[in-house]
Amino acid sequence: EPITVGLDGKSPKKQNFLLILISTLERLFFGLRPYWGAEVAPLYYTALSARPQHLLRALPQLLRGRKSRFSTKKHGYTSLNIREARLALTGNFALDGELYSVDNRFEHVTVEEGGKALFLRL
Repeated sequence: EPITVGLDGKSPKKQNFLLILISTLERLFFGLRPYWGAEVAPLYYTALSARPQHLLRALPQLLRGRKSRFSTKKHGYTSLNIREARLALTGNFALDGELYSVDNRFEHVTVEEGGKALFLRL
């Protein structure tokens, strides 16, 4: 199903995606860092179109958070740092490992920074 995505108040665009990742975490599990956006903003956003080109060649650099000559918008890869994402979608989505269904009473799902939390590292 296509998803309509609007980032930081810009006009939304409808597209088929293989994957959309949005997080405030600089690193994911196993030290993965699939973001390479340079903007100053609290959310990391990476999206792969439904049929990204050169996926096997781009994947090692993608997982390290490095842009390569294969991971370009032209080839179906986007990575930005954003303040807000508005997603119009149908079906289910995962948030923090939990599966949710889209409630048809609402037009979209908004993802934005919810504040900062400090952790004590031992």
